[in-house]
Amino acid sequence: FLDDNTTYTATSYRDGADADPYAGWNSAAKANQTLLADSYSVNSQTVLQNKMKYGSGYAVFLTPADNGYEFYS
Repeated sequence: FLDDNTTYTATSYRDGADADPYAGWNSAAKANQTLLADSYSVNSQTVLQNKMKYGSGYAVFLTPADNGYEFYS
């Protein structure tokens, strides 16, 4: 779904190792959990992979690149 010949910045957000899948979304336990973020350069051929455990989350925000981020591998 990405344009060919265009490089993008992919900023990924995921739950940290201390994530509790049984904590309510607005609970104090959930508020104190770690959220990790990484940024990579990607293109239309890049496949992002992430190991997720039950109840965890993962999101990616894509924007046209204008940076020097490491290319995802």
